[in-house]
Amino acid sequence: DWLGLLPSEKVIHAWSDTKRHGLQYAVLYILASVTCTALVCHFLPAGLARELCVSIAVVILICRFIYYYAELRREQQGLGVVTSCGRVVQLSRRPPPIWFLPFRGGVSIRLDTFNVGDIYLAQLDMPTTPLAKDRLRAGGLRPAWRRGTVAVRCEHGILQITRRHGEVLEVYKAITALAGHEATPDLRAVGCGGAELDGFCPSRHLLLPGERHIWEKKMDAYGFFGDPFNYISVLSITDRRIIVSRARVPKPLSLVGVCMGPLTFGTWCRALQEVRGTHAYITVTCIGHRGVESYATTRTRAPPFWPGFMKPKTSISFAFLAKFMQNYPA
Repeated sequence: DWLGLLPSEKVIHAWSDTKRHGLQYAVLYILASVTCTALVCHFLPAGLARELCVSIAVVILICRFIYYYAELRREQQGLGVVTSCGRVVQLSRRPPPIWFLPFRGGVSIRLDTFNVGDIYLAQLDMPTTPLAKDRLRAGGLRPAWRRGTVAVRCEHGILQITRRHGEVLEVYKAITALAGHEATPDLRAVGCGGAELDGFCPSRHLLLPGERHIWEKKMDAYGFFGDPFNYISVLSITDRRIIVSRARVPKPLSLVGVCMGPLTFGTWCRALQEVRGTHAYITVTCIGHRGVESYATTRTRAPPFWPGFMKPKTSISFAFLAKFMQNYPA
């Protein structure tokens, strides 16, 4: 009843965006508190001061643990639903506190509904691998997830969904399933596809049920001297959509990378890059066949960095003009 669905409307996909805590946080807090208390008591002289310090520390530890448990039960719960009528419904609920209910309020509920309609463009942004804090929250009891953002351009406007506590790829596939792209007839598959971007395969992870692979092209771009990343792009064409997947991946270990600093150690430097805020990332953009007005290709050939000893650099780029655009994207 809270979702406000019509009698003929059905739920075709749902996901949860509730914050997932683990017992490791409480255990780490208790261990740290006990360690600090033991160190303080070790350096304090025996007597009333030590007993008073231990009593205060125990009281604070118990109160803090109770507060943590209470707030854990009051974490905001989120539910996303995609219906058969082309609507996206977001339900947010915050449970009431376990004490002082009349003074702190009751249950807080918020309902957001967006009529998607026909989708012209969809974009997904997510890390290539789960972040360290998400792996810690998983605690080894469940698979770690990749947080991210899904943005769609539809006939009623622009919708952006951010998922922080679950696999964002599930949301992307649920939203793009509403597009209802019609299959273009008389298209014959060229090749079998299967190109990967740091373990992510567009033809395996993005195709919808009944969608056929037609053509695929993988392009590599190497970052400049001070850039710790290389860039990979995969252009995939199916019988319904055009999918462009782009990723930046850490450079492998090399002598140049050692001279630059600890930034090009391949997969070994992901934690350092997360701290710097420049971790490996994947961006996926898809557009239906009927949403494309035209396209243009650009081919550039540049001289080598060391003439006479290296080959010239050749690059190619694709630009697609959607029906809602006025000029080609830069």
